[in-house]
Amino acid sequence: MFTSPLINGWRQFDRVAFETDLPRIEDNGTLANPCNRTTGANCTNPPTGAEFYPIFSTTNAGGACAWQEGGAHIPGTTNTFGGTSTAEYGGLLNNVYPGAGFQPVYRYNDFRRVLPNNPCTLFGGGTRALSTVQ
Repeated sequence: MFTSPLINGWRQFDRVAFETDLPRIEDNGTLANPCNRTTGANCTNPPTGAEFYPIFSTTNAGGACAWQEGGAHIPGTTNTFGGTSTAEYGGLLNNVYPGAGFQPVYRYNDFRRVLPNNPCTLFGGGTRALSTVQ
């Protein structure tokens, strides 16, 4: 369990994104149909043959929202964000990298889902300081 990360020790992030680099793992040369990170073909979430892939969820810990990592069935879970890696991590993300001659190189290296807000704020809205920073 852990709390939402803070900016400068007191301000919470307004949005949250779930991201996993499964295409990088699935392009390891051991699969019959490996993930093609240039086209996105054969890139899967969850990984081919996986019986379990961990997800993030939230719980109530001591009256405050806390994050946890594991499965969708941890006792006390309050939000599973869809309850599967497919729902939580979303679709393929086409990343842009600098290439030779200042030409962009595109690779599908991640699955990502961005939430419109932070569902696990500690102190109301994510912008109020706990105490004055000295």
